[in-house]
Amino acid sequence: MLDLCATYLLVRDIEKSIKFYSQLLEMKPTSNILDRWAQFDIEGCSLALFNQMYDYQAIAGGRIWRSVTTSVI
Repeated sequence: MLDLCATYLLVRDIEKSIKFYSQLLEMKPTSNILDRWAQFDIEGCSLALFNQMYDYQAIAGGRIWRSVTTSVI
């Protein structure tokens, strides 16, 4: 039998999503990485929110490419 222990959701507005799921689950995230990732641990399972716009904004702002270029040179 297959048990589902992790659910990952791509969200566009991480703050709004954290607020929504915090109210729905009546708990705060158990981990939160910047504005990129939030995770709720519930009875041995996880609900994770991934901000799909975080990387896009980092690339558009040049933050990722500068660090990659710097480390390659």
